[in-house]
Amino acid sequence: MDEHYTTDNGTVTLGEATPEAPGQLVDKAALLGGRAFGVTPIAIPGMGIIKIRPLSRAEALAVYQKDMGAAEMEQVLISAACVEPRFTPHEVGQWQASSAAGEMVIVVNAILELSGMEIGAGKAAYKQFRRPS
Repeated sequence: MDEHYTTDNGTVTLGEATPEAPGQLVDKAALLGGRAFGVTPIAIPGMGIIKIRPLSRAEALAVYQKDMGAAEMEQVLISAACVEPRFTPHEVGQWQASSAAGEMVIVVNAILELSGMEIGAGKAAYKQFRRPS
């Protein structure tokens, strides 16, 4: 008997034959092993370029719906995703204290977009991670 599950993208039926996509079956060891993420340069107006990478699923889930304010959320996301230069959460806090407000939004939105999260989700992310009032 086929089992049916409804998802945001439609219904999935387990046990039902589906046409195979061209190509070979994924190698489980390659899927589970460490993979390198691509690095993307992001311009910081008036300062230069930083290099960021997307968050892994584990990194995104580590902060998802956690009880943290927007400042702490930025510190966690930016310190995880910055490749060059590397930042600790404390250093991101120092950057927050000395930067224009929009500077951090550029970086957070780029990280979210590269991570396959909603494009331009910075405002939604701030609301999602904000502590209840």
